[in-house]
Amino acid sequence: MRRAAGTRKIMGLVLVFLFLVSFPARGAGAQISREEAFAQLQELFHQIKANYAGQVEEGELWEGALRGMVEALGDPYSTYLSREELAATTANLTGTFGGIGVVVTDMEGAVVVVAPLQGTPAAKCGLAAGDQIVAVDGLDVRGLSADRVTDMLRGEPGSRVELTLRRGEAEFKVDLIREIIEVNPVAGQMLPDGIGYIRIVSFNEHTERRLLETLRRLEGQGLKAVILDLRNNPGGFFSQALAVLRQFAPRGPILEMVEQDGRSQVFYSYQDQNRWPLVILINGGSASASEIVAGALQDLGVATLVGTPSFGKGTVQALISLQGGAAVKLTTARYLTPGGAPITEAGLQPDVLVHQPRGGVEPLHLRRVLSRGSGGLDVARLQEALEVLGYPGGRVDGIFGVETEAAVRSFQAAVGLPETGVVDQETAAALDQMLVQGSGGRDLQLERAIQILREGFGKARA
Repeated sequence: MRRAAGTRKIMGLVLVFLFLVSFPARGAGAQISREEAFAQLQELFHQIKANYAGQVEEGELWEGALRGMVEALGDPYSTYLSREELAATTANLTGTFGGIGVVVTDMEGAVVVVAPLQGTPAAKCGLAAGDQIVAVDGLDVRGLSADRVTDMLRGEPGSRVELTLRRGEAEFKVDLIREIIEVNPVAGQMLPDGIGYIRIVSFNEHTERRLLETLRRLEGQGLKAVILDLRNNPGGFFSQALAVLRQFAPRGPILEMVEQDGRSQVFYSYQDQNRWPLVILINGGSASASEIVAGALQDLGVATLVGTPSFGKGTVQALISLQGGAAVKLTTARYLTPGGAPITEAGLQPDVLVHQPRGGVEPLHLRRVLSRGSGGLDVARLQEALEVLGYPGGRVDGIFGVETEAAVRSFQAAVGLPETGVVDQETAAALDQMLVQGSGGRDLQLERAIQILREGFGKARA
């Protein structure tokens, strides 16, 4: 597998040159045609097959070439997805998959149940918070990440899975039948003074319906104002973000999407008036569709943003199917707020800057090793978590630079780990443990949002 991975990397590097066919070759004035590029690719493939000293998997070579073509764009948000990666991405986007309905986390080197979802196989068989998952279908999962175990628990509805669990000193097994699981991305509750708190964790295909249900329930309880919590919401479907935006924006243009060829489309809201006073909570993990909603409502002057700067992702990706079951997630457009402003890499700037105390960030569940030069939403969440834990690493911008490395080293020194500045599995587990242990801390961002709305009520009554 190590050799195959190396082969894929070589092919990816070669494709940087082979597929930028409209540019002259470095150090030469000759142009390379598309036909010549394809001929070179086939020639390279046959040379590797004929001469490479190790084992060669043809499928992995071609997949490496496809990945290399997308990577040559230099766009961190455009990615090639294999059949398996596409299935996982689709499940996360849609919020519907086959599984047992349990939320797990990494804790002290073990995968532990956070909570079973109500009405799911996990809840029906009695799984409880704190249960440690020891094995899945007889395979010992101690030492594996929570994300890897989650993948193992998912599968075709109607299929069977056996879990070995530890509860206290007792170890036992349970058999479960997977069912269709729907992830509800919206949670809401009524706070004092008629303030409704609504948290949206992602924009999956159930977001609009669940938001409408929540709003109707809160309206029945005397809703007077709304706090919309978009912290650590990485985005999702544009159509769902637009539907959420229309629930809070007044009548008129609310968003513009500009495509690659310069064509643009303007989207509108049809509300007759502002429905409620509104505060939106954001942080460095608020990205993409979250920024569409928060940025438009801030620009329209109907929402106050509270928290820390958002991630800064002002582009739209389309999921395009390829032959053989793979796909490419490709940047196809950018969006502008009603005033014509783009979402820049600096992110949305809150109207009221409030840094969160210890315990304000959920476990990171990192899927890869992070080090200097890494970039992405997971880096932004790492930066936010380090700041929460008292190790600020500069601006939350999703770029792992010198300041972030220094913050990681400080954290590692504090918890007794080697001061490498690299967030490997051991460091990530230590971060998650501290974040979970500190979850009882005050939420200063939420407290400030409540204060803003209460002061607004007082002015209105005066």
